[in-house]
Amino acid sequence: MRSDLLVQPMMRSHDLFYKQEKQVRNLVTKFFESEIKADRWMRTKNPLLGAVSPYHMISIGRGDKLLRFVKNQLAENNA
Repeated sequence: MRSDLLVQPMMRSHDLFYKQEKQVRNLVTKFFESEIKADRWMRTKNPLLGAVSPYHMISIGRGDKLLRFVKNQLAENNA
């Protein structure tokens, strides 16, 4: 099997991880007004997310669900 065929899906997956991580991190940083607090939130297990960290959610392919969750929480907070 050609090795370039194996690398391509991994690259797309890697790019998607960083895109989703950046989107979520930007929203959370804006909410907390602190990159340190946002980083702590991203690494801490969250009971509302099924006792997994936001980073873990993104790494297992649930970044879209996490992004919707964060947007919904911010909307409820502003309501």
